Amino acid sequence: MRCTRKPLFALIGLSLVALTGCSSFNGGMKMDGQTLGELDLRSQPFDSVKLAGPDDLTIETGTPAISVSGSESAQKALRFRFEDNQLVVGRNDPGGEAEGTAAIKLTMPPPSALKLSGSGKIAATEMRGDATQIALSGSGDVNVDSIESGSLAIKISGSGDIRGGGHVRALDAKIAGSGDIDLDKLEADNADISIAGSGDVKIYSNGNVKGSIAGSGDVDVRGRAQCSVKSAGSGSLRCGGD
Repeated sequence: MRCTRKPLFALIGLSLVALTGCSSFNGGMKMDGQTLGELDLRSQPFDSVKLAGPDDLTIETGTPAISVSGSESAQKALRFRFEDNQLVVGRNDPGGEAEGTAAIKLTMPPPSALKLSGSGKIAATEMRGDATQIALSGSGDVNVDSIESGSLAIKISGSGDIRGGGHVRALDAKIAGSGDIDLDKLEADNADISIAGSGDVKIYSNGNVKGSIAGSGDVDVRGRAQCSVKSAGSGSLRCGGD
């Protein structure tokens, strides 16, 4: 359990996650796409999902199917479209007139990428793939019970939180803002973590962990990892222990 400390001379540039093709204003959102009745999940293969807005999305493993419940006006505002190998879920509600939220239940093979923009929530039973990705922009939350992957890339810009379990060979986690990454139930063989802001990261590793901290965010590494950290600010990296 070795932890070396080095000065950090420059903040790390982080890319904000944007939702292509959607615009929101006056509390509303305008997104072109199909209604639930028009959507055919068999029309195009997809292995990733993007959610925009305040609604809740549950993803379970199985044959592709989708159902919606919740506020009637929120259900009517929902729109769906395919972008390459990605299913995008959003709203066509420019005036923000829809009340409440919709609950979307999607079954599909384990996705390789999840993206959330806004205050909604994504809860998935599992993710699989050689390279997996979770991107969060805004105040919403993402929770994945089990992630099995060669590499996992996580980006947070905002105050939302990401939680997950499982095992990955390589983890690349970046926070810009106050959102937290809680992977206490996920084992990463090796990890590269960078924080710009007050967000915290928790992981488990017995390998090599590199941390770059600019601000007050903390990194907590359980296990028998070998750690190094570059820091500027009050944030710290705790290495080792169960």
